[in-house]
Formats: sequence, structure tokens, C-alpha cells
Amino acid sequence: MMGALMMQWITYSRVARGRNTILLFVSFLLMPFGHAQNAPTQHIVTLRTTRLAQDLYLIQPPPDSEDGNVLAFCSEEGMLLSDTGLSSVVPQLQNAIELLPCQNKMVKYVINTHWHVDHAGGNKTFANVGALIIAQDETRKLMSSDQKLLGSTVSAYPEYARPVVTFSVDLTLHMKNGDVTALYYPNSHTGGDVVVNFAQQKILHIGDLYYGAVFPWVDAAHGGTLMGLRRSIEKLLQQPDSVTFVPGHGDPVGRLELKTMAKMIDESLEIVRQGISQGLSLKQIQEKGIPDHWKSWEWDGMSTSAWIGNLYDELKKNVEPATSH
Repeated sequence: MMGALMMQWITYSRVARGRNTILLFVSFLLMPFGHAQNAPTQHIVTLRTTRLAQDLYLIQPPPDSEDGNVLAFCSEEGMLLSDTGLSSVVPQLQNAIELLPCQNKMVKYVINTHWHVDHAGGNKTFANVGALIIAQDETRKLMSSDQKLLGSTVSAYPEYARPVVTFSVDLTLHMKNGDVTALYYPNSHTGGDVVVNFAQQKILHIGDLYYGAVFPWVDAAHGGTLMGLRRSIEKLLQQPDSVTFVPGHGDPVGRLELKTMAKMIDESLEIVRQGISQGLSLKQIQEKGIPDHWKSWEWDGMSTSAWIGNLYDELKKNVEPATSH
């Protein structure tokens, strides 16, 4: 099902799409957690801080980094972080936090959007200074034991770096500067994805539900599905036009980018569905391909053929058996 992704070490390469350059890395996810925690830094990473709204800041790695975006919310009782990035850049993240114009810079809460270490690798550091780690139930389960990912083993997170508070559907923190709600978006990029909604600021941190104009990769071994991802995009599109979406990697986006992704998935699905209904083999559907205007979404980790293959596998897996009479 993984197509071109089925190899032990895979690096998402740079994919330029219009004004945005998206950098995604899977290879770092494959490191055992302890190795990831202590991985040597090739160079000093400079993080960029952008004020998104009142009391809410995006702390963003450079475009050549495998690190994930972190959102920092300032409140009188302490700070909330949505994701903690890679452990290797936590010192730079802590420095960025110290420079924020917040009254109280103690990190009191952390919400993980999902289990991958480029989004939760800093849990260990912030848990050690008293932060309460929060995530969806499935995310804690995945963090609590060794996981096989793309042919390699990702070691369990240390117990103290795992979520202390979990939820099944949603959870709201009533902070003095506004409510923050974590909402479960099931079986999308992973089995435990959440979107963090800063409602008063009209900002949603959507993790890896979207990461640019590329054929999406889902962690199928741990609950991710393309159908679930498509449903999640549709749910996000129900948000008002005034809402800004902050992905797990890259710059904030709006409804237009999500609509374009939804259209790409829908057109691709229709082609594969038609091929299946016509009795075509996977190879024949791949040879037919997709419309030319979507071919630019191909990247080193996901060829057009691999994308069609993933859709084909998922559609065939979910076909209902014929009922005999």
C-alpha cells in the first residue's frame, strides 16, 4: 500500500509550489526516540516567531528543517504549546519562548497534534519543567510502546513524556485569555490526529492534515487513511472564511489551499473508482494516470503511480462484499 514509500529510510524532499516551499521528512520519524532525543545538530537552527493574533505566536523552523511548527499561547496562568517540535531544537524553542512578550513564560500545558517525533519530540523537556501533556487517546497508546514505521522501529516515548491527560472526542482548556479546544479528527494522517482551535483568535493548528500542494502521505500502519483525511479536510472547510489554518509544516494557509487539496483528492478518487468499476487492473489505471494539472503534486516520496496505488488499495479494501440472494 505504501508504494514508493516502502523503504527503510525515506526523506521527504523539497517541493516548491508557487510561493511556498514545503519540507517534510519521514526519516527522522524512524529514529528510535532516544536517538532522536540526542541526535547531534548539524548547525544552529534559527527559529522564526510570527505574531498570529492577540497572545498567539507561531514559532517556525527554517524551510530546510525537518522540525514541525509550534504554536505558543500566552495567558496569565502560564503558556500553552501546541506541539513541541523536535527534541534537537528544544533549546532554540526555549529561547524563542523567552523572547515572547508574555506575562508568564512558564509552559503549563502542551497539546500534541499526533504522535510523530517532529511534533512531540520536545515533550520530555517540557514535562520535566512541569507542563501537563495532553493528546487524544490513540496518540498516548502509540507513544506507549515501540512502533514499526516504514520498516524500522520507533521506540516508545519515556513514560513521563507521554500525555498525562487524554480524551476521546474533544477537550477544552478554559484559560484566562480565551478557550483552547482540541478536537479529534479520526483516521486521517494518523489514528490520533487533533486540531487545536484557538477560537477567539480564529486560528486552527491542524498538524499534518495538510502539508502543501503535494500528494499526501498518511501513516496507514497507525490508523491513517486517505478517506479519513479527505473527510477531515471537508470538516475544516466548514470553518468560516476568516479562520486561518496553521499546518504542521510550512506557512499558514486559508480555505483556498484546502479546497484545492480536496479537489485533487476527489478527482483522483473518481478516476480510480471508475477504473475499478470498469474492471481495470491497478497497472492499467496507473497507465491512464490523472489530469495533467495535478501532476505537479508529485514529489520524490510519492510518484503519481504510488499515489494512484495508495488510493486503489484503500478503495479495494473498503469495497463491500456482494450480497448473495
